[in-house]
Amino acid sequence: MLQESNDDNWSNYILYTTAEPCSMCMSAILWSGIGTVVYGSSIKTLQTMGWKQIDLTSNEVIAKSWDSEMATMGGVLEEECDQLFLNAVQKLKAS
Repeated sequence: MLQESNDDNWSNYILYTTAEPCSMCMSAILWSGIGTVVYGSSIKTLQTMGWKQIDLTSNEVIAKSWDSEMATMGGVLEEECDQLFLNAVQKLKAS
């Protein structure tokens, strides 16, 4: 449940996502000030499944930004997240 806050400092927030953010999403996350991103499936894995992804990892985006202290943690529930994306690819191919 999202709670309303007057705190403009989002560095203590953690964003959880099924996949590693693409470069556009990672840039938006950086601009928001969120301090940590936790994800399951990596961009490399998504590419091998056939998902169209820019070959630029979230850590590469962070390294080129002003906020090189932002933390990421990948591979959390990776098998489960990978299966979600694999199922989606298979459904797309079947339709």
